[in-house]
Amino acid sequence: MREGVLRHICVALVSSIWFACALVGGPHTAFAADNLVSVTFTDANHGWAVGNNSSGHSTIVSTVDGGLNWRTQCSVSGTDLGSIAFGDATHGWAVGWNGAVFATADGGAHWTRRAVETTTNLMCVDFASVNLGWVSGFNYSGGLSPVLSTRDGGDHWLGQETGGLKVCGIDFANGTTGWAVGSWGEIAKTVDGGEHWYRQVSGHRPGEVTTFDEIWAVDFADESHGWAVGDSASQVQFDSLPSFILRTVDGGATWASRTMTDVAGLSSVCAVDATHAWVVGYTMDQHGVILATADGGATWGTQLSTGVTDAYSPSAVTFVDANRGWAVGRHGAIWATSDGGAHWVRRAPFVSTPVAPSVMRRGRYYSISGFVTPMHTSGTYLVTLQFYQRNSSGRYVYHHSIRAKRYYYSTSRTAYKASVSLPHRGRWRVRAVHGDSEGCGPFYSGYDYITVK
Repeated sequence: MREGVLRHICVALVSSIWFACALVGGPHTAFAADNLVSVTFTDANHGWAVGNNSSGHSTIVSTVDGGLNWRTQCSVSGTDLGSIAFGDATHGWAVGWNGAVFATADGGAHWTRRAVETTTNLMCVDFASVNLGWVSGFNYSGGLSPVLSTRDGGDHWLGQETGGLKVCGIDFANGTTGWAVGSWGEIAKTVDGGEHWYRQVSGHRPGEVTTFDEIWAVDFADESHGWAVGDSASQVQFDSLPSFILRTVDGGATWASRTMTDVAGLSSVCAVDATHAWVVGYTMDQHGVILATADGGATWGTQLSTGVTDAYSPSAVTFVDANRGWAVGRHGAIWATSDGGAHWVRRAPFVSTPVAPSVMRRGRYYSISGFVTPMHTSGTYLVTLQFYQRNSSGRYVYHHSIRAKRYYYSTSRTAYKASVSLPHRGRWRVRAVHGDSEGCGPFYSGYDYITVK
């Protein structure tokens, strides 16, 4: 992992439908994804996350203020995006099912799909610079699992054979040295940018060929020090067994395995130096957890544990240094820390942009609706709708506010609705403002625009 740029988290994806990207205009602090699955930051302020929901929609969101506020950059339908990486503050890539690769050269203001000759379900992406990068994944139906590489920022891609390894995670310490991890607890390494890959022995339960060990993610702080995480299931009984953390101090020549007896689902790892690393997952009793080490993996401590019924389970983690980090998870949850994880603070809920009629008649009542994720059940009035009217100079000036009632909630979101009448003809805009049940906020949505006749 290159110093100062934390690039990717690799996770499992769940559907296989082709999709196209639709850019979403205007600032947003909300998106339709129930689950955030990947997050990356290039510095303490600029970050991106990708998520998806059960309806087959995926979204890329970004922040420029360290995660205090997020806006939607790209919304896609019909598939899942599962991993995102940036080579610098402007050049980024997101990958997903059926060989989908999207790229941006302006920090995410515009995303375009790149042509890649593969139908592989891409699960991970990593870039060592704005030009040099790799993607990989596998198909559950079987077949080879190539690593694809580019040397021109994603304009052209070439396949690299890993010897049949079904790749779940990939990480490069620089432009030449990298590792791929995947099924059966296997690890492969390259020292020539992926032209040749050779296997390494993971050290996890050696000699047991009747186990299905999945290594989901790998991250290296430098060419020597790295970690990988995974979990196990027996060949006879596919029930989840304890997760494990692998550690190497010699570039993978040898790996030491540590079984986490009370953790069943580690999915992400981030390392910033030879001693500091973090992993996320959930415990045997379904508590979401963030674990950390400050002594090179000799000991691991729990920094965050969500309640057993808490919807906010973390699925990905990233740090830019030993102090500043972020984790994302189910139902749009985001956490941030500025002290290495001693304290984690859950960031803003996602407040959707209100959906209003594009044209309204003066004095008539119309319905305006939206939602907040995750679920918020406290309080009859969920948000306040703020209305702004455009004046003769073209500026929008605050006019008035009304409160919108909660009318529906599920395990992942709470919907609001209000009946609205606007008194003057002209151009208007409206946004939602929410304060959560913990007294935090306010949190703002983007604007929707209305013409009153």
